[in-house]
Amino acid sequence: METTIEQLRTMRANLPKGNKDPWGDCCRNKRVLLHRALRRNNIGELTIGEYTVVQEWLTFVAKTKKDAERANKQLEKAIAKTAQQ
Repeated sequence: METTIEQLRTMRANLPKGNKDPWGDCCRNKRVLLHRALRRNNIGELTIGEYTVVQEWLTFVAKTKKDAERANKQLEKAIAKTAQQ
């Protein structure tokens, strides 16, 4: 499945506030490149810098999703353990 700009916009919108990108305190340039990339019409229009930042951001999104799933599983285990007592 090809990732489209619209899918990237949706993924970013679904992230919790404060976790939209990993560069909150350090890399303003990367944030600018990500915002510019999300304003493009398709992936073919991305510059090399924008493309690189989008790839880094996708890695961040995958890690964030994996961490959230792990936290949910731990919470479910704790709830199940407490309910059995």
